[in-house]
Amino acid sequence: MEEEQTPTEVKPSLNTPKTEFETAIENTTIDVLETSIDPQTETQLKEQIDKSGVLILGEMHGVQENPQIIYTLAQKFGIKNFALEWDKELKTMVDEYLTTGNLDYDKIAKSPDGRITAGHFVMLKKLHDEGKLGRLICFDEEFRNWKDWGERDETMAKNILSHLNGEPTIVIAGNLHTQTAPVAVEGRRQQPMGEHLKKVLPGAPIVSIDYLSGQYYNIGLEEFADQRKPDSKTALREDTDSKYTLELPEANPATVPNTELQKHSAAFSEALEKAKKSLESKQDSHV
Repeated sequence: MEEEQTPTEVKPSLNTPKTEFETAIENTTIDVLETSIDPQTETQLKEQIDKSGVLILGEMHGVQENPQIIYTLAQKFGIKNFALEWDKELKTMVDEYLTTGNLDYDKIAKSPDGRITAGHFVMLKKLHDEGKLGRLICFDEEFRNWKDWGERDETMAKNILSHLNGEPTIVIAGNLHTQTAPVAVEGRRQQPMGEHLKKVLPGAPIVSIDYLSGQYYNIGLEEFADQRKPDSKTALREDTDSKYTLELPEANPATVPNTELQKHSAAFSEALEKAKKSLESKQDSHV
């Protein structure tokens, strides 16, 4: 007689996007990233930040090291104010998290493109707890019915400018938005946020992150072309007056709230592809 087997209980998985994101926050640490910078370049950049009141940082969304780079620049140049390409409606949620440690995940659950990552919350909480977080600006209006890409970028620039108070602020946005000349989006050339900011703050320095290898998560897992050299290390250097490049040897994909959404509009997809091509072209020029 065969022994009767007890059915194995199938338990539902607890590995939900919410728990994954919260676990990533618990397991993430943020500290100063060792960065090589020429003393003269450091002094010049500090003077430009102090004079203009702004440091514009262009990133590729979805890189784990991005918040660490932001933290590093803030510590090196004594900056306590931050402007993020997050919807302005998230500001109350972020303030609540900084005060209580409680994250209202539902408010960010649909964010797939890497502008919001676990590391950002860790970075902001650390700055807050260290007494080094002044003003936080969330300057995007992501869900408005925009006439075109350029209208959104103009509005983001206006939102930033309206919140500046004269104290140094790091403005962080995708590297297509931080360009200072018209870019081709939606089949025509449009003015990016960076161009609008530079018209008002002509001396504002711009740091563009150059990812020499690795991966990022921006509505899917993507690869950077490998441009590493044998002696590659994190370094900040001047390109031209008020324009700088921060080279990151290897990028790792960040943990984002939503890993299920696909590219949700033709305009967004085109803008993303333009950003990739712009970055790849920049990388090629450094080889």
